Amino acid sequence: MSWFASTYARALNKSYYATHSVTAGTLYMTGDILAQRLEKMLHVESVGKTEYNYPRTARMFIFGSVVAGPVMGIWYPLLHRMTAIFRYEYVAMQSSSGASWLASMGSMYQRQNLISFSDKNKEVVSKAIIDQILFMPAWLHTYLMCAGLLEGTDFAASFDACRSNFHAAWFYCVLFGSLLST
Repeated sequence: MSWFASTYARALNKSYYATHSVTAGTLYMTGDILAQRLEKMLHVESVGKTEYNYPRTARMFIFGSVVAGPVMGIWYPLLHRMTAIFRYEYVAMQSSSGASWLASMGSMYQRQNLISFSDKNKEVVSKAIIDQILFMPAWLHTYLMCAGLLEGTDFAASFDACRSNFHAAWFYCVLFGSLLST
């Protein structure tokens, strides 16, 4: 394992939520930096934008650190546990004699790992579906509301923007999520 990976693993073990927060903040900030550079390169910048928007990048770092890191640090391990059914198979164990106390307890089962490609695909697809149906609607509302509030708009204006942008955002999340999971 590389130095970075082992250091990161130790940080996760020592301070799980803080590590997730810093990681999410860094990823959100980096994503915004790349997005703004891409906007400039493709000439799709907002009307009147003449220079790099540093406050926008700072807002993305704050949102990633304060909201995304802790929430996703809870949700994705939970999702992993919810889809455990696709990782294991329970096989009945045979007792050595019919007269033993073990046989009188009924059937006993042993857990075996499922490692076939189709079993792994079932888990990935089920995670994507559960994520898009259960988590993404609430997450998009949270993101859109926080983005509006961090931009300085009042609650009512943020709520209206959330309401008007939600369906398009969810459509693209489902579209790209399904493309990435296949």
